[in-house]
Amino acid sequence: MIADLIALADPQEVVVGGSWGPALLDDILAAATWAPREVPVRTTTLTTDPVLTGVRAAALGRLREDVASR
Repeated sequence: MIADLIALADPQEVVVGGSWGPALLDDILAAATWAPREVPVRTTTLTTDPVLTGVRAAALGRLREDVASR
């Protein structure tokens, strides 16, 4: 499934989160070898609510772009 996601989404990097991420990293790396191209795979360094952290970072980036373009 990881190889399929890489083929479909064409990501620059795959970041595995959650409490199970580190435990499954070796299996995910093995599955990624079937991908059509090599993509770095790593676990997240965030420990508290990574989804909200990512959304906040994206929103701040968009706000900065909007303010800078005026």
